[in-house]
Amino acid sequence: MKNKNKIVNMTACIIVFVAVFGISYYPILNFIKTKNTPRVAYQIPSYMSTTTGQYFYNDVTFDVVTTYEDSSLYDTELDVYQNNKPILKQDGYSAISPADQAFGVDITGNGGKDFVFEGDSDGSANFVDYYIFELPKNGTIKKIAELNTSGGATFKDLTGNGRLDVELGDMTFNCWESACVSSPNTEVILSWDFAQQSYVMNSNLMRKSAPTQNTIKQMVDYFRNDNWCGYNPDGTYRYCEPWDYALDLIYSGNAVSAKSYLNLVWSVASSTMEQNSGNGNFSSEKDLENQLLSNLKSSPYYTAILSLNGGKIF
Repeated sequence: MKNKNKIVNMTACIIVFVAVFGISYYPILNFIKTKNTPRVAYQIPSYMSTTTGQYFYNDVTFDVVTTYEDSSLYDTELDVYQNNKPILKQDGYSAISPADQAFGVDITGNGGKDFVFEGDSDGSANFVDYYIFELPKNGTIKKIAELNTSGGATFKDLTGNGRLDVELGDMTFNCWESACVSSPNTEVILSWDFAQQSYVMNSNLMRKSAPTQNTIKQMVDYFRNDNWCGYNPDGTYRYCEPWDYALDLIYSGNAVSAKSYLNLVWSVASSTMEQNSGNGNFSSEKDLENQLLSNLKSSPYYTAILSLNGGKIF
């Protein structure tokens, strides 16, 4: 009987021990169980965190903290402190750093201080994202704008009103019917709109006079050469695709001139553009216009560009 009671008591102890041990060490057991399970990108454990940048403006400190899982998988967080108290914490960035020309200045003209950070998008040096944070005189810091660009942006006052306008490249035609490196980065100029509380395209700054027929002819003659890409003697980059110049005309309010130019350049460069050789794949001039317009409609600035051209592109 004593042996039976002893066995019962031992069994009870084992059950209690397992229950307590299992609950107390469940995280460890769970880790052991799941340690070989593939992780989803950007759900990164605190494997290795490091402050990759620290920037100051008066009593405000910006810490750029990057957490690595391995050499290629990482997540960057922006931590902002004022008088050593945390006032903002946001993650999900690529490697970011301040844009010197627009850090601690009043971009919008409302009296607050704005801080612009820039970072490569998806690891590509050609795609640059800008994140604009504003610290009001009275209020909480917040992100007021995010700009996606091709080739970067420049912040400067173009109108003399004390607010910084933005010159940037539209990403819409990146890698479209051509090699990415030779894709057009058609310039767009943005200004801060108080009503919309965002940057919008400034048509007045983008509008230009129509080119002369002689200028159009010179651009057409340029594509009679085999070597379309390269640098001009003054260091400026040459047009690499026949539709580059057409886009410049459209984005400056001269769609009529763009159509005239495409009509002429097609007769010169059609043999190349009819082949899928990195310089387009178009069956006719009309097909080129249709595809160009179709892709243009995907631009975040299309409505403003359409209005700039009187409501009609082609």
